[in-house]
Amino acid sequence: MTPKNAAFGLLCLLPLMALGLLLTSCGSGPDKAVSRKLQEAQAAFLDAASPGDYLSVAALYQEVLDKGFMNGAILFNQGNAFMRAGQKGRAVAAYRQAIRYRARDEYLKSNLELALGPNASRSARSLVDHVFFWQEWLSFPEKIHAATAACALALLLALAGLVRKAHGLRRALGWALFLASLLLVASAALDWYRHDLIRHGVVVVEEATARKGNAESFAPAFSEALTEGAEFTLREERGDWLHIELDAGSGWIEAHDAVVY
Repeated sequence: MTPKNAAFGLLCLLPLMALGLLLTSCGSGPDKAVSRKLQEAQAAFLDAASPGDYLSVAALYQEVLDKGFMNGAILFNQGNAFMRAGQKGRAVAAYRQAIRYRARDEYLKSNLELALGPNASRSARSLVDHVFFWQEWLSFPEKIHAATAACALALLLALAGLVRKAHGLRRALGWALFLASLLLVASAALDWYRHDLIRHGVVVVEEATARKGNAESFAPAFSEALTEGAEFTLREERGDWLHIELDAGSGWIEAHDAVVY
């Protein structure tokens, strides 16, 4: 790697490292108030005996999440509380969010499939998912950490190239690390786009009629009503109505028939 190439790599990697460090710095632990609320939720889960008790437990976990402490274990437990309360649609929403932080948890995936029931389906993988073959294997925090580590190593190699001319293996390694850092940053950005920029939702009532417009006077958009656990992406919110997109097409449902995340 020549000094000129090393300097170029340095300039490219600095903003990527800054992004990674910024995102990884957001994962601090809970404060004392949040810790107490979490302990209260966990104790209440163990003592719960009725659907109403489990709904109260889910609400306690939600208080922790609302304080900004996003954690896969909390979302998993909240999903379990919803399941025991008979709220399968809300359980699906909690499990979906938990998987982002517990990508390889087979128990979580099994619970999600159970909650989905007849709505469970496996969508075909896109070309991007084949390129980023690790996308469903690494959690979002792990993608950020891997991207930051690759950027740091590439940066160190670029700095070494400024001091001493690189040849052969070290030059190839430098370019390989630079490419890996770009791919990992793109992978994390794709995760952010899919889960933070695009809003998702789940039907939480036994049946919800999707209509062709945002009023009950409009005709149904589909031949059958949507069932609890049906997942969608949100296109628009208009008053008390949600414009949703499903594999079968788009339609409008009332906001109280779904949960959006």
